[in-house]
Amino acid sequence: MVSTVERVKTHIETSTILQSVILTTSLVGFRYIYIRKIKRYPTVHSLPPRYFSPAPCKKPAKYIVRPTLYGTVTSVGDADNFRLYHTPGGRLTGWNWLRSVPETRKELKDQTIHIRLAGVDAPEMAHFGRPKQIFSDEAYVWLENYVGGKKVRVQVWGRDRYDRVVGLVKVRRWGFKKDVSLEMLKAGWATVYTAQGAVYGDMLEKFQRAEEIAREKRVGMWQQNMKKYVSPAEYKRSHGRLDT
Repeated sequence: MVSTVERVKTHIETSTILQSVILTTSLVGFRYIYIRKIKRYPTVHSLPPRYFSPAPCKKPAKYIVRPTLYGTVTSVGDADNFRLYHTPGGRLTGWNWLRSVPETRKELKDQTIHIRLAGVDAPEMAHFGRPKQIFSDEAYVWLENYVGGKKVRVQVWGRDRYDRVVGLVKVRRWGFKKDVSLEMLKAGWATVYTAQGAVYGDMLEKFQRAEEIAREKRVGMWQQNMKKYVSPAEYKRSHGRLDT
């Protein structure tokens, strides 16, 4: 017969094993949640490779789950890109009540991710001594008013040659989530991006239709004399710039 001492010893050993398994599982789970949901990434260079892994070629875009970045837009640099301060978890992890987003240029240095709106191309602003394109100021003001200082979620689809995260961006407006690229096309301040490497998620048809309607209504930049119209892509090529 098994003695009482042996039964107690077996019980202790079993309990110790169970506790070790629970502790290990908890630590692994916490590490997974921390890396996926809580860890803050200050720049594009700090993002893990999984953010830029190629999407499955044969899988319909609407069924592809891409990693996302949640944060606050700290500045709009051009008419189709901006700077994001990553705030993973939002209010649940203390952002905007236990800790705040820096505001000064010094505090934000090397602490933001450069985001390029996926699927659209906006009129070019002045760069490196080159003149600005017509309606670039208006397009810039639209984007600044639409996302400046706002909390947005970026669905990451890639990284371009300028180390910008290329993504579809959602922002809440009047309680509804709006796709920024789509709304910019509707307002007439952008055209569908068609250069090599363009990504749209599952939004291409919606983008094309939005641009078509904006052209018909002659809103935004489509109010100009179309005989003189130069697309952002053509403008960049004529001034010796790569597609951006």
